[in-house]
Amino acid sequence: MSAYAFPIKIALLLFPILAFFLALPLFIKEYRKYGSFPLLKGFLVYSFIFYLLCAYFLVILPLPAKSEVAQLTTPKIQLQPFANVGRFLSETVLDVRNPSTYLASLKQGVVLEPLFNVVLTIPFGVYLRYYFNVSFKKTILFSFCLSLFFELTQLTGLYFIYPRPYRLADVDDLINNTLGGVIGYSLAPIAEKILPTRSEIDTISFEKGQKVSLTRRFVAFIIDWMIITSVTSAISAFIPIEIDNGFLVETSIRMIQIGLYFMILPSFWKGQTVGKKLVKIRIVQQEGGLANFRNYFIRYAWFYGSIIFLNTGIRYFNQQFNYYNTEERFGQLTMIYLGFFFAFGLLLVGLFVAMGIEYTMHHQFYYERLSKTKEINQIKRQ
Repeated sequence: MSAYAFPIKIALLLFPILAFFLALPLFIKEYRKYGSFPLLKGFLVYSFIFYLLCAYFLVILPLPAKSEVAQLTTPKIQLQPFANVGRFLSETVLDVRNPSTYLASLKQGVVLEPLFNVVLTIPFGVYLRYYFNVSFKKTILFSFCLSLFFELTQLTGLYFIYPRPYRLADVDDLINNTLGGVIGYSLAPIAEKILPTRSEIDTISFEKGQKVSLTRRFVAFIIDWMIITSVTSAISAFIPIEIDNGFLVETSIRMIQIGLYFMILPSFWKGQTVGKKLVKIRIVQQEGGLANFRNYFIRYAWFYGSIIFLNTGIRYFNQQFNYYNTEERFGQLTMIYLGFFFAFGLLLVGLFVAMGIEYTMHHQFYYERLSKTKEINQIKRQ
């Protein structure tokens, strides 16, 4: 069992990294289609990804040394269907007349290997039918394709990284994996009795999506700032800017970016930025009409103005600390420095708590009430 435990441990270590990089595309997809990404749906999607990761690592791990693989003389491929049946009959210790041989026979490789290949794709069949609503014929096809991918991975020596295959590509594995997918398809109704159906999950997603969640707004925020940062980096690469007063120039550039992207762009794009358009939300006036430049200016001047003011103060204080820092005054300045950041930390935490309380009470943030704007859902259920 240790041979199976090692790949799963590796999958557990790498899954958080993979989940992090897949999070944004998944959120965008779900928000564009349903308007929300409920916890149950997130669990199902990520558990499916984790399952595929485990299955893949079980096929390729552990990785041998290239020098060891180069010296192998074992067969590379086995093309005779049901050859594992012949192996079982010739190698098994099973004697149907002797019950004491039953358990011993189950521990043999001639039983465990075919059984493992069947069990490997049973979850795949369950997911295909329960979550993805795939038909029986397509389940057979997709299970076969998944198995073919695994076998080609083995046959090519992990995509020609190794000089030759280090595991046997076996046609019986194709048969057993496909059979596992079919068994999983037949077991899927059990999952539907325990969990909500896919239709019910989608209905919940649509209902929750009618109200724009904070997570949805945060995803739009992340996308917008990724775009701004990418454009800034590209411009800096082609047009180097010499900065004398670092943070002051940077602050000025940041204010211009905010004005262009968050105030002027939505004025021409009916209350949307790229991030908001991707997750299908729009800024409008509280009365329901389209917002104008004045609304955007008040909204974002208050929001980003507060952030820029605090950031500028911190960077200025840090600059002064480094400028006046000497060995004689190191202790005194350090205490002042730590005190300042402790006070700033309390201020920041208090600001977030106040914003959270305000949002809970009014379902709006202070900059939305001042600018008389709100964010609305743009998805209409088909």
